[in-house]
Order: sequence, then structure tokens, then C-alpha cells
Amino acid sequence: MKQIIFDLKTLTHGKAGIGRYCINLTTHLLKRKKYQYFGIMGPESDDSLICIESKKYFNIQSSLIRSYLLAFSLPKNSSIVHSMDNSSLNFNLKRINSITTIHDVIVFLKPELFSLKHRFIVGHLTRSAIEKSDHIITVSDSTKREILELFPWIDSEKITVTYEASDMEIPSSDMMNKVFTEFPELPKNYLLSLGTLEPRKNLKRLIKAFRNLRSNNRINDIDLVLVGGKGWLESGIDKSKEDLKKEGIFVLGFVEDQWLPAIYANALAFIYPSLHEGFGLPPLEAMSCGTPVLLSNASSLPEVGGDAALYFDPLSVEAIEGAIEKIIFDVDLQKTMSEKSLIQSKQFSWDKTAQQTEEVYAKVLGL
Repeated sequence: MKQIIFDLKTLTHGKAGIGRYCINLTTHLLKRKKYQYFGIMGPESDDSLICIESKKYFNIQSSLIRSYLLAFSLPKNSSIVHSMDNSSLNFNLKRINSITTIHDVIVFLKPELFSLKHRFIVGHLTRSAIEKSDHIITVSDSTKREILELFPWIDSEKITVTYEASDMEIPSSDMMNKVFTEFPELPKNYLLSLGTLEPRKNLKRLIKAFRNLRSNNRINDIDLVLVGGKGWLESGIDKSKEDLKKEGIFVLGFVEDQWLPAIYANALAFIYPSLHEGFGLPPLEAMSCGTPVLLSNASSLPEVGGDAALYFDPLSVEAIEGAIEKIIFDVDLQKTMSEKSLIQSKQFSWDKTAQQTEEVYAKVLGL
């Protein structure tokens, strides 16, 4: 049986969407048992998250240095090494087949959204992975198109799209109530936005839109809840948590996965004003919990939301305001969108993603 090597440095909940991809994809591939698997762990890897018996610890923190040294740590009988986070083998004397999941190419399209350090490291790793990998997996058609536009010499047959999925579902009524005890600051009537706190998530315009509606006395009884860990550069959050709370804006920060379904499901609506995404997992998670979703019309997000989401221009504060007003003042629309959310979320599954990934392995191996 062929042996596939996973580079599992992102096997952690701390890596946001990429961490979720790594955890869920490897879990489902291991369950299917079509190949033998070997995991190369990193310093942040949580090996309790998956059941993989064959593994090795390669505790180099730097993704850049790791990409040059990883090949020396691979077992001799390796058939493929699959890197799941935009980085691949930069030094491959053993000529092991390499597959890389490219989640996005935002670093090339919107470099101003990254610090200089991230621009250099992420840009180098992503470019090298695209050019050197034997095959590329992308998580949306949008990302595949962008790669082909940026790197027109890359053969489109070298790129396969496999969508992500949500592992969440509507929580029990007990959990729906218990979350308010766990998070006493969580208001009862709220709009929710979730994502890493960084410029790409466009929170600055969302907060401005919310403040405008509040100042016009349009939504005095509705609050805004922001969930997510700190990213890089400015987050768009311009005041202290205490001052924001006075305006009806509640910043919860990072929240453990066990509580997320209840936070999604209790929300009046989920709003995601992101400027650019490789896929966009939070809207899909919200949909799988039956929450109406207001969604930016940028990049891959229409692929995720389908006809279930209410779309807006993320560059327009007025458009964001309009979407919020539309969902808040139309109870019938809330009900319809909630039903559509559940239907749309069922179009995606991690088992399907795993099956399609196995097909990529077979293609690269010539099976």
C-alpha cells in the first residue's frame, strides 16, 4: 500500500480555517483507510486531534526554514508528501511526489493587507509551492482562476478544486441556553461576525455601518458580536472593549469550538464582510447551524453561499447597512434564509473532500 506523508504543522485549532482544513481532511482520510499515512508534526501540532499511529516530530517553527529541511525528515518509502498550508518542499533531492493545498493567493493580489514580513515569507512559500509541486489542490474555483491568472504558465490540469466543509450542526436547546452562562457578556439579540481580526476581514466598514444604523436609531435593540483571534496589522477595532460595549459592540476574542455552534445559532444573522477569501469557512459553519448569512460578494464567497446568502459590496458601508436592515426588519426573510442555509450547507461534506483528495493522490501516483 502506498504511503502518503502529511505535513501536519497546522494541526491545531489555533490556525483558524487552515487548521480546520488540516484537522477535518486528515481525520476523514484516516477513516477511509485507502492509503497508509505518516504524519510530520510541528511545534504547534496537537496530535490528540487525530488518530495517526505513524508520526514524527519535526519541531522547526519557521515555515520558511521547514520548507527547505522537511525532505530530510521524510521516511524512505514515501510516495507523496501533502502539505496543507501554501508551503511545499523547497529542497527535494529524494524526488518524492509533492502535493500542496493552496488556500489563497491574497498575498499577491492584496499585498497591502499583510505586514512586510508576512508578505515576504508567505509570498515566497506560495510561489515556490505553485511552481514546484507536482499537483496543487485549491479550496475554490476562485483560487484556481487566480493562480492561473498570476502564473499563466501553470497547466490547469495540475490544479484540482476540493471544497471545504463544516463539521458543525444545530446545537441542542440546552447548549443554546448554556452559552449565555459561559459567556455572560453575550447579548440576547445580536448580529455575529467571526474571523481572524485583521484588515482583510473588513471589520472597519462593518463597525462603521453598525454605528451609522445605531446613530439613526434604526437598530437600538440589536448588538454586534465579534469573535476571532488577533491576526496581523490593524484589526479595524478602534476602541477598548469597554468603550465598544457602550456602543453595543461586544468583542469576545477567540472562542473554543465547542461553543461556536450555539453562538452561531443564537445570532439573528451572521455577517461576513471579508474583502477576499480562498474559501470562507465561517459562513458555511453559520449556515450549518441554520443562521441567515449576509455575505460579501467578493472572490470565492458566492461559491460558498450559493443562493442561500444575501450579498453586498464589501467596499460600500451603505451596502452593508442595507443588508443589515433588510434582514432585521423582515421576519419572513429570516425564516426563508435560515431554511436555505441548512440546504446549502449540505452541499459540502468532508468525506467528499477526502474522496476527491484520494483521487488526486491516485492521479499523481499514476494509479
